[in-house]
Amino acid sequence: FEFIITIDSELSSYDIKIYTEKNGAIELKKTVNEIVSGDVFIVQGQSNAAAVQYSGSSNSYQDNYIRVYSGGYTSSNGLLNDNQWYYGQGDGNENSGGNTGQWGMALGKMILDELQVPIAIFNGAHGGQPVSFFQAPEDYSVSTNSNYGRLYYRLNKSGLKNAVRGVLWSQGEADSFTNGLTTNGYKIAFNTLKNSWLNDYPNIEQIYIFQTRDCNCGTSSTGRLNIKEAQRQLAVEYENINIMGTTGMVPHSDYCHYPFVNGYEKFANRIFKPLMRDLYGYSYNEEIDAPMILSANLSDSQTLVIQTNSSNLTTNTNNNSNLLTKISSDFVLTNANGVGISSFEVSEGTLILELNGNPGSDPLISFIGQYSDLSDNITNLSGLEMICFSYF
Repeated sequence: FEFIITIDSELSSYDIKIYTEKNGAIELKKTVNEIVSGDVFIVQGQSNAAAVQYSGSSNSYQDNYIRVYSGGYTSSNGLLNDNQWYYGQGDGNENSGGNTGQWGMALGKMILDELQVPIAIFNGAHGGQPVSFFQAPEDYSVSTNSNYGRLYYRLNKSGLKNAVRGVLWSQGEADSFTNGLTTNGYKIAFNTLKNSWLNDYPNIEQIYIFQTRDCNCGTSSTGRLNIKEAQRQLAVEYENINIMGTTGMVPHSDYCHYPFVNGYEKFANRIFKPLMRDLYGYSYNEEIDAPMILSANLSDSQTLVIQTNSSNLTTNTNNNSNLLTKISSDFVLTNANGVGISSFEVSEGTLILELNGNPGSDPLISFIGQYSDLSDNITNLSGLEMICFSYF
């Protein structure tokens, strides 16, 4: 049998009781409790998407209207043994039922509070894995032996695969090793994955990439530059991809992951407004996107002008000598006759770098993003540092 009822998308829950009647005897057969209607998001990637608890708890963001079906289990057996819905929790790990990850928990609560609608989070992250690990194998629709297949199983079984509004992605460290992917190789791999998502979850409206920080967890500097640049280019080339930096967040002691306060909580804080603008039509007076490079040109033989899409950049400090030291190691010139940066100036959305020599006819510049102390660094007026770029 089937029946149709209307459930409003609001902070209300419903129970359904199913009875049989035979020869005048009524018997309760099934009760389904706390049914809600709301919006669905995917969180995916490696360990900074799993966002387990390193320091500090996300429990203050828990809410009975944040829901998770099963969990992002790393094995088929774990998934198939957990056929239930949970109230979301953010301090667990990939193999704990109902886990959203810490910033998934905080973001879900922020959206819920703003819209007054329930939120379902499907976190499929798996720490330490390259982008190839997350691709869809041929048998994903009938097998839960792959990461892609397990996420698909959860969304298909819950009937929500056509309800996903957005995907939030944090991954790239595992492709930054010496023999990792090139910039173009990562873009090709990500686009393959993106096309799989759009095929299986056809109502996705936007994809959000958290750009990886310069995490030296056995990776190579060249590898990190390649992946960060790939992520930046993806956001430039596709209207349905948005990028947010992570270099200005306080890292955990391993310099690769994050505490909750000023770390994973800031993941949520930073992406909340772009998401509300893109998916729900909100508008904001402040700059809510991280500054992105538009061009880099020599105005004379020793003056490099970097134009961004920000209307106002600021240095957040009066100690220009200290900031110059940072800039000199963070903005790296290559193929530039060995010249360096001797002074700088910020004017509206432009960073002007004076060089100590002529860099030649074909110099390149990269922005690494090593420093998390935003109070003494270049940001926009909303406190967002520049998106890293490589060999521009």
